[in-house]
Amino acid sequence: GRREVKLLPDKWTVITKDRSLSAQWEHTILVTDSGFEVLTKRAEDDI
Repeated sequence: GRREVKLLPDKWTVITKDRSLSAQWEHTILVTDSGFEVLTKRAEDDI
């Protein structure tokens, strides 16, 4: 779907305004006293 989204009345569900299929993903981050590490980052990815 396009980048524009709409939050539905349940305040949880998000859809694309054009109602196209889309996907969502997240990273897992480890936070320590000395910084952080992105655990799910692939070696070739820049963050």
